[in-house]
Amino acid sequence: MINRYTAIICSFLLVLLNLSCATDDALLQDAPLGAAFEADVQEVKLGDTVRFKDVSEGLPSQWRWLFEGGNPGTAIVHSPMVIYDTIGTFSVTLEVRRDGKISTITIPDFVTVGYRELVADFSADMTTVKVGDPVQFTDLSAGLPESWQWEIYAANGTTVTSTEQHPELTFDRAGIYSVKLTVSHPEGQDMITKEGFVTVLSANPPQADFTSVVSGVVAGGSVAFESVSIGDVSGLRWTFDGGTPATSTEVNPTVVYQTPGRYTVTLEAYDEIGTDTKTVEGHILVVPNSGLVAYYPMDGSGADAGPSAIHPSVIGQVVFENEGRIGGGTAARFDGNSLLLVPDHAGFNFGTGDFTIACWINTESADRMMVWAESGANAGGDNQTWLRLGDNTADRKIRFAVEDASGGTILNISDGVTDGVWRQVVCVREGRVSRVYIDGVLVREGTAPAPRNVSSEQPFKIGAQETSGGGSFSNHFNGLLDDLLVYGRALSEAEVNQLFDLR
Repeated sequence: MINRYTAIICSFLLVLLNLSCATDDALLQDAPLGAAFEADVQEVKLGDTVRFKDVSEGLPSQWRWLFEGGNPGTAIVHSPMVIYDTIGTFSVTLEVRRDGKISTITIPDFVTVGYRELVADFSADMTTVKVGDPVQFTDLSAGLPESWQWEIYAANGTTVTSTEQHPELTFDRAGIYSVKLTVSHPEGQDMITKEGFVTVLSANPPQADFTSVVSGVVAGGSVAFESVSIGDVSGLRWTFDGGTPATSTEVNPTVVYQTPGRYTVTLEAYDEIGTDTKTVEGHILVVPNSGLVAYYPMDGSGADAGPSAIHPSVIGQVVFENEGRIGGGTAARFDGNSLLLVPDHAGFNFGTGDFTIACWINTESADRMMVWAESGANAGGDNQTWLRLGDNTADRKIRFAVEDASGGTILNISDGVTDGVWRQVVCVREGRVSRVYIDGVLVREGTAPAPRNVSSEQPFKIGAQETSGGGSFSNHFNGLLDDLLVYGRALSEAEVNQLFDLR
């Protein structure tokens, strides 16, 4: 019974529903169709998105949109989204359809697109390159600029420019470059500068190096320097410890040294981005000038750097090589069959006057060798003074002689200097007293009854002894000799120590 009544009720409701749907369809077919739309925003900036919405009357089932200046320019959906990337004021058209009915609406100047605010920015694929290598710049500016002005400049005055948006640039000169980008559109511009943004390295960077005519000079004298730096050098900076001038930017400066001492020289060779430095500690030796007769620094030759310029002649094979006592200095190498012969000169004819002769020696030979000799061509009994290494007895490793026809003083020293290292030997005659210093220490002293006349007015020899009345030589020195100084006065112990301290 219940099921029968349920079926009757359901059938009744179905009839009512069909009657309602038929009525709605009839009403829909008779309803007017009116196109209409709206948007979430109508004034936008370049590149912005606008969301459109159909609000047409009459329940359209088809849509066709036309967007002037938009992307996309058309759409067939209910609520499209459109990007505007063109400046201007644009119309929007909507056509709607339903059951053969059509309604269209066009609203002129519906969307207004303006310029965005510009914010300049950029990047580069490389910020450290060598000369000639390309750098790719990329514009990252916000606000959709329409023009670009690149200016890449260095402190050296080099400038590279471009008007491309993403330029690829090369640099033909080393330097540290700042980059300025100016972007613009008709309603404004913006600029950004990145200081020191690109470093361009030289393909041939500087390497500092220098030489000097001499490395030893008398106080008050001058030294000529020469830069032999290589690479792409744009400038030089010299520093002269103890010199005048103390600094220089010249390629080949000349420097005066007034005060005895040993002084360091520094040269910086630089380009726009880097510096190479060469420093030679104690490169310049400045010797005291009071009473100086001659100074033989052995800097590439046997030339006299003293005030009289008493230059010797070279007999045999004397080689000036880079084995001096200081970095970059040279010394004279005697081969055991050579010498330097100083011509007759009154400054070396000491007579009965005081004198000092100092030199540096480096030898391992234990042979009988004359380091220097004044006169002495007539052998025993001649007026002469000399310094000899090695002899025929154990207590004669070093001999300093001051003698004339009436006799002489010969100081015999048992401790030698033939150990293959640099040793300074200083011989002093002061009145009747003779002294020998080794490395600044007094090792022997002797007194004669009366001052000896130690000159027969014969040449001064360096590295050998003259014999047979002159013209023949023996007892040749074998080893290195450096910085031989001759003074026409007796140096005090303090002055001898000062000479040694200049080592």
